Amino acid sequence: MADKMQTYLLLLRGINVGGKNKIVMAELKAVLEEQGFQAVKTYINSGNVIFRTDQADLQRLCHSLIAQHFALDVACAVYPAQQVLDMSAQQPDWFNRADYDKHNAIFVLQPWTAEMVVKRMPAVREGYELLATASGMLFWTCQRQHFSKTSYSKISKDKLVYGMTTIRNGNTFRKLTQMVADYVERYGA
Repeated sequence: MADKMQTYLLLLRGINVGGKNKIVMAELKAVLEEQGFQAVKTYINSGNVIFRTDQADLQRLCHSLIAQHFALDVACAVYPAQQVLDMSAQQPDWFNRADYDKHNAIFVLQPWTAEMVVKRMPAVREGYELLATASGMLFWTCQRQHFSKTSYSKISKDKLVYGMTTIRNGNTFRKLTQMVADYVERYGA
């Protein structure tokens, strides 16, 4: 039913990294279209997909489709368009600014929350990194020369925290939010 169609952003965790968990984006697009998703568009090879659907329980559905078609157990985060736009609106002034070299948008996978990630991580090292939480994510930045001195550079060492997040760099975050905004303008939220 077209009037119930909504726009979503799907983020897959840990695919096409170091030759592991390979998923060809054209094949993923075809699988989602076969499921009835519409206006499916992928962005780069790291598992970023924008689509429209009227289906429910999308996180479970996308996980199941990937397991069935690609034989992979990949964590999926699915965000309604309005939540993505809200996240973008919540980004701090310092995020993606030229005076910092490294910017990460750290998306938190359900059922976890940004606050749970912050609680498990060591405190931010003042003078080396900046961190802000938003609805379903964290914004983090540092100067490249200080990266190894930051708390959040070690996020992969805490397997629980690493498993409850998927990370996109600042440029990818900016592009994805622009693509979502374009979809909302063209199709609606």
